[in-house]
Amino acid sequence: MVARSTDCPDGWLAFEGSCYLFGHTPAHFTEAQHFCAQHGGSLIHVDLAMENDFIRTYIRDLHQSDSHHWWLGLTDVLVEGHFKWVDTNTPATFLGWAPGEEFTLNEDCAAFYNSLDFKWADVGCELNDIIPLCEISSV
Repeated sequence: MVARSTDCPDGWLAFEGSCYLFGHTPAHFTEAQHFCAQHGGSLIHVDLAMENDFIRTYIRDLHQSDSHHWWLGLTDVLVEGHFKWVDTNTPATFLGWAPGEEFTLNEDCAAFYNSLDFKWADVGCELNDIIPLCEISSV
């Protein structure tokens, strides 16, 4: 397998054709989306287990002693239990949920959750203690 060349703006992390920006300030889901849009991207859209594992490992190493959670660009706000990516409005084909987290009523957004070893959790979109994690395609 040949790794794809990945050129990213300063401050963005490169991996397999994508670039990731880790915010610093917690925000609710809509604010997090806005933050990413201001930086030319959208909240992270995870397509493959390899990408998910890379991000989880990076977050673990980045914040070993912190209790941060990180927004995913995934929501089931329109139809409970039918998660779609906000950047493409397409159903998620890869899912990285922690056991029992994928269909919590009245929690319509998703995050990499610290206490779940950064597996995905179904959380309330109004939570304002979760940090934006943005993605763009590499140049």
